[in-house]
Amino acid sequence: MNISGLTGSPSKCCLRLPDHSRRLVCRHGSAFLGAGKPKEKFGLLSLERSSRAISVRKWKTQNTHLIKCAMDASYGDMASESSGSAVFPRINVKDPYKRLGISREASEDEILAARNFLISRYGGHKPSVDAIEAAHDKIIMQKFYERKNPKIDIKKKVREVKQSRVVQAVTSRFQTPATKVIVKTSIAFIVLGVLTVLFPTEEGPTLQVAISLIATFYFINDRLKSKIRALLYGAGAFLFSWLVGTFLMVSVIPPIPILKGPRTFEVLTSLITYVLLKEACGEREIRAIYFQNSKMASASLLKTSPVVDKSEWVRGQPLRQPSVSVVRCNRVATSGLTVRASSYADELVKTAKTIASPGRGILAMDESNATCGKRLASIGLENTEANRQAYRTLLVSAPGLGQYISGAILFEETLYQSTVDGKKMVDVLTEQNIVPGIKVDKGLVPLAGSNNESWCQGLDGLAPRSAAYYQQGARFAKWRTVVSIPNGPSELAVKEAAWGLARYAAISQDNGLVPIVEPEILLDGEHGIDRTFEVAKKVWAEVFFYLAQNNVLFEGILLKPSMVTPGAECKDRATPQQVADYTLSLLRQRIPPAVPGIMFLSGGQSEVEATLNLNAMNQAPNPWHVSFSYARALQNTCLKTWGGLPENVKAAQDALLVRAKANSLAQLGKYTGEGESEEAKQGMFVKGYVY
Repeated sequence: MNISGLTGSPSKCCLRLPDHSRRLVCRHGSAFLGAGKPKEKFGLLSLERSSRAISVRKWKTQNTHLIKCAMDASYGDMASESSGSAVFPRINVKDPYKRLGISREASEDEILAARNFLISRYGGHKPSVDAIEAAHDKIIMQKFYERKNPKIDIKKKVREVKQSRVVQAVTSRFQTPATKVIVKTSIAFIVLGVLTVLFPTEEGPTLQVAISLIATFYFINDRLKSKIRALLYGAGAFLFSWLVGTFLMVSVIPPIPILKGPRTFEVLTSLITYVLLKEACGEREIRAIYFQNSKMASASLLKTSPVVDKSEWVRGQPLRQPSVSVVRCNRVATSGLTVRASSYADELVKTAKTIASPGRGILAMDESNATCGKRLASIGLENTEANRQAYRTLLVSAPGLGQYISGAILFEETLYQSTVDGKKMVDVLTEQNIVPGIKVDKGLVPLAGSNNESWCQGLDGLAPRSAAYYQQGARFAKWRTVVSIPNGPSELAVKEAAWGLARYAAISQDNGLVPIVEPEILLDGEHGIDRTFEVAKKVWAEVFFYLAQNNVLFEGILLKPSMVTPGAECKDRATPQQVADYTLSLLRQRIPPAVPGIMFLSGGQSEVEATLNLNAMNQAPNPWHVSFSYARALQNTCLKTWGGLPENVKAAQDALLVRAKANSLAQLGKYTGEGESEEAKQGMFVKGYVY
């Protein structure tokens, strides 16, 4: 571009001259304007005027390129733009604020507006777009970190209550017990006390004391979930309580005339012991082993760590947030690592690692009764409990299934159901080294205020239900919510899905269940794979933001994402390698390595297609266990082979094992796709499919 390119007229271009040049122009402006003054007044200065005019023209020539550069910095390279590939002039500026051309006080709306303007202007040049996006994401994450770590020193504003070191050492190890714990322990020891007083014996309250010791072990183990620790802690508490009771009766408490009878001394000592044991059962050490585990730092990276430029998944948090989103961070971050202690922490991590074991994946057989009815109707069977029981028995009792399957997601009816032989489904799975799981959500309902989108219900009463499922034998849970690309997705729908998943995950972990986090991005639509990738990044950024806000233990969760594929109605189909490249790129940018396992859903892909895509993703090492959690992609051929006929059960189980083995090989990166039937290659996508 030239100087006149800005205004369209060379005569209107205004130059900013140095001070000495401006003085020359003001004092001797006629030298430039050619004013008609009498020459005799300026005769002696003619040589000086000529010299000064030459100096000004020389300055203009030398500095014209500087003005051009300044204009290009603001408006871009017009020459490049005219050729159709405008290059962002500040592509190499390190400061993200200067790169976007905004101040550090800019609001998030202004930041987003600057980003959108630059993207629209330089969208044809990929390096420019990448530079703009990187600057925008870095600014957003800096603001997120500033909100999480305000500069206000709360400790200076709040007066601390000083305690002695002895008191701190004791009180720091205990927490207030739950109401149900207080009620249970109180009732148990009150009953023992009443029996001890009302029914004294010559031998003393030996039986009641023994029962109190057993009750102590039970209550402590119920909270610590460790028999060895409960035994040691309970024995110590009992010994301490009995010694204290004996000391009080001998040295402090005078004889009580009301209590007369055999073994009065032992009776009163027992009563004191019951009181102390009740208190011992009501308190619990809260120092979890995972406070000392260095891996916990990676689980809480998003919660407390500053932004690290090389961590792509952190830099993506959160995308395109409005300025009012600051209400999220309503808790002032304190120094140190803040992790929610959980008595189930070690069990959660162990369960997650068991499910995410090499060469194995999850069999999703959690279809609701209505959905199971659709499957049965496809082979001409009625939707009765007997038919559902027969089909589920076929699945769980397949010989050798545990070699390829590490976990099975069950519907609530199945969790409490028995096989046709009268054996509990849960026991059959456990015998095959398959971890039982449970679907805990209550289905999708319309989301008010959205663009015909849905949200998942089921948080009400989830805690007691989860506790009951745990007692029944379930060790992990699943919560499925969906995001629809043709309908947006709207920011409301994404946030609602992420928040619901985070609350469910926290509640599940509190009750001993490993949560499977599943925000399914539906295949419906004509969009390409790039659009799916963009939406998936936004969804997972929101999900992990809220998981961290709810103090979810990352080492104790599993993910069940959709693969990054084009919409089912898109004309441009993706190869397994393309699906793998996009999907792994998403995982690297959004999923922390602390998560032990990523179990992909099939989402309506054919059996072979889902297996090929999984195999492509396992051709190189990954920081996570990348495996499968398939329903139709494991059951379709099996169901059609069975056909509801008892004589076909063996053949149907063999078909199930074929698919399970194929996906086991895919998890190891060794699947070839040879010898697959035409039935297994048929797609199973159903537009608007409702589970």
